[in-house]
Amino acid sequence: MSADEWHCSVEKRSRRVCCRNDCSVTVVFRRLCNGDSVLVLAYIGISLLLLPASYWVCKRWINPLSIYVVVWLAVVLLYQLRLSELQDVPADKTYVVLLAALCFFALFFVIFRFIPTLSVGPKEGERRSVTHTQIVFLSLAWLFAEIIEIVYSKGLPIVWLLTGSSKTYFDYGIPTFHGLFNSVALVTILLAEYELFTAQKHNIWRDDAIIIGAILLFYVCLISRQMIVSAAVELLVVLAFLKPKWTKRLLLPLILVGILLFGVIGNFRTSNFNVVSRFKTTPIGFLSGFYWVYMYVTMTLANINRLVGLPPLHLGFPLISQYLPSVLRPRVSREAAYQLFNSGALVSSNFTASGYFSVFYAAYGVLGVLIIAGLYGAVSGWSSHILMNTRDERSILVFAVVIQVIILSFFDNFLLYLPDVFQLLILLYLFRKKRVQPSSEYAD
Repeated sequence: MSADEWHCSVEKRSRRVCCRNDCSVTVVFRRLCNGDSVLVLAYIGISLLLLPASYWVCKRWINPLSIYVVVWLAVVLLYQLRLSELQDVPADKTYVVLLAALCFFALFFVIFRFIPTLSVGPKEGERRSVTHTQIVFLSLAWLFAEIIEIVYSKGLPIVWLLTGSSKTYFDYGIPTFHGLFNSVALVTILLAEYELFTAQKHNIWRDDAIIIGAILLFYVCLISRQMIVSAAVELLVVLAFLKPKWTKRLLLPLILVGILLFGVIGNFRTSNFNVVSRFKTTPIGFLSGFYWVYMYVTMTLANINRLVGLPPLHLGFPLISQYLPSVLRPRVSREAAYQLFNSGALVSSNFTASGYFSVFYAAYGVLGVLIIAGLYGAVSGWSSHILMNTRDERSILVFAVVIQVIILSFFDNFLLYLPDVFQLLILLYLFRKKRVQPSSEYAD
């Protein structure tokens, strides 16, 4: 080795050590300026251009397109810190896939935002609101269903955890029906919240508050971070429409409480954060919630980068069929899922979040990414179209579900997730067209 080559190798090693030890925000800008990838700058630039474009399309800054842009831009920027040893430098192909998803989401959002045939405002005879009796019935039906699930599962996850049982939250619930019961719970608290802020009777306020509190407390006992986060996001979206001033005051405190709660539940479910996260620095104990959120947000990009770097899997429909109810799921679906899991697509088995399009990429490659990104954009544009034309209870609640799907798109594909699919179906059913009663009067 020549002297120049030796000095070059020493310099490269020193740069790696420096990057490993320096985890400040300046690392992000240094890595961007040094050109870890020109495509990451292209992704950031296109994202920033889409923000004012989304305002021009929707006449408001907060809309499905801008939310999608901000969520995935946050994932990309936070990942540049690379606070964990599990996070490698993303390949150029990874950013190509991200750009393809971004552009197709934006394209189909704009198309479906302006298609005039999608005007689905309430027609004559359709329900414009849900009655208090229906909300109480839904809550009691959900309660009865959960009692059956507790008996079927022989306990609750929080009890198993406190008693040292080997059972986990994955062992709770009746397959297929558990997703339906979760969707009933989410719909119920949305309806109860809407009624809570629009009804005039005090006894209704009390009932709605009890329903919302009981359902949220139950999911804390299930140690289900996903359900708690989904419910919180949907409740905040509805609150933003009904009480915008309250939302501005409560948003930051609620986010901080949610992050702390996320950390507490994470520490309960995983005893040693340092081992599973492989952080380059020693985390501060009381900030565990922030570390958990950081890992869940950024490990999505780490897993996408690993998946994109693998040889094409082309698992096709057998892998996509995992989104079907378990009773309808073919056997090949489980085999395809095992094949994906064993392919090394996950950087760590402790962090399975891979974004909403990873399964479609493993099934059909980049074409799969374009399909699911276009579907996300179409559904977002459709819900935005409904809301802009008719702002009523149905449009607001449907919009809340869709926004929750977009915000959590960094985690998984919740658009095809059974609780969210059932939510939309239940809402559309509750606001269906009323039956016309035959008249009791007869013409002379």
